[in-house]
Amino acid sequence: MRRLNMVVFFIFFFYAVKGQEAFSITYERLYGNEIDNPNTITSKHFTKAIFNDSIFFGYHYNGIDNVIKKNEIYGSKISHHSQWFNSHTDELYDGVAWPNRKKPYMVRKRPIVRNWVIDTTTIFFHDEYKCQKAYFISVPGDTLFAIYTSDITYPYSYYVEKGLPGVMLSIYNPRNDLYIKAIKVEKGRFLIGVPKDPRITDHFSQ
Repeated sequence: MRRLNMVVFFIFFFYAVKGQEAFSITYERLYGNEIDNPNTITSKHFTKAIFNDSIFFGYHYNGIDNVIKKNEIYGSKISHHSQWFNSHTDELYDGVAWPNRKKPYMVRKRPIVRNWVIDTTTIFFHDEYKCQKAYFISVPGDTLFAIYTSDITYPYSYYVEKGLPGVMLSIYNPRNDLYIKAIKVEKGRFLIGVPKDPRITDHFSQ
């Protein structure tokens, strides 16, 4: 049944993406002193998210984007911490390619859903996109701060994260001293695929 569900997911995946306009957002991830002192950056870390109203694919890379080769379909192979999400079935798959890159697999899970508080008092722009602020308090003293745009109405971010009425363009986590910001937003026909005959599990292998 699990294999059948995944096959149905993949068939819908290709059908949904074909011919649709999509977005590609590149995020830069900054840690600790890098946030206020860019000169301390020794290695740059990025996340790329590609999505339309049906499908999301995201992956991480450091320095040069060598995860996706030229003319390669996004999502056609598993890299560590990559993600696939079908918004119609609400199914999320994490890619695991560590410690053995030669035997990657996918973990099925549910996306994170947070009850964000929207700050309607401040409106500003990221390029041509109108933005607003939002925050989420998990426990007292632990608050996430985000900037999103409802001009792109898909509930995604640098990772699959639901709860905002638009795409997240930046997030700051003071607990982990982590700041993630969008540095490039593109609109076009980005093709998203899936790995061939992936190994799927409902938990992380040891």
